[in-house]
Amino acid sequence: MVGRTEKPMPEKVFKLTRRRALGGLLTIGAGSAAAGVGTFALFNDTESSTENTLQAGTLSLADGASSASFSATGLAPGDETDTFEVDLENDGTLDGSLDIDLALTENDSDATAGDDGDADASVADLAGVLDVTTFEVGSLDVLADRFGGSATLADVVANNAGEDDDSNVRDIALASGETKTFSFALEMQESAGNEFQADGLDIQFDFELNQRDSQ
Repeated sequence: MVGRTEKPMPEKVFKLTRRRALGGLLTIGAGSAAAGVGTFALFNDTESSTENTLQAGTLSLADGASSASFSATGLAPGDETDTFEVDLENDGTLDGSLDIDLALTENDSDATAGDDGDADASVADLAGVLDVTTFEVGSLDVLADRFGGSATLADVVANNAGEDDDSNVRDIALASGETKTFSFALEMQESAGNEFQADGLDIQFDFELNQRDSQ
């Protein structure tokens, strides 16, 4: 039987001006696929997400800001999320400086909640056992350049806290007419305990393009 070729999904484009700051929303469902034998050694009665979808798209920035969200749910120790990717385009006439800010919210599953007899873990605690495995903007390895090569999600969220410009990552060059791909992925630490069973979180990435660094 001859296979049927599916048509590619069209790109989603978000145009942004100063008046439309924090405009379009690009959502990623990025729970981990089920892993092999032994992966769930630290969890009892664990269910992992196996039906995850990715949507590619472009956030167009012109001296303004836009946002995108990513979900990490159904993870067990050793599980890694799919890689979240979105293209960031400076469609303005001036070279820009890109800032990235992260905001976390709880997204727990009640499928196994309470089965382990442990209290629900906080978002901050969960972020502390999620290692960032990919954090790139174009050819820039942000994880290596800004975090010494390794960081948890909690480390990234805490970075630059208390500064005048409190974005978690600041001053990434994005020239006029240039497009760079933002890539991000997480892995739950093998040592994560049973208290994280059925816990998940959503990450909102806010991207802001300024005309100069540290603006």
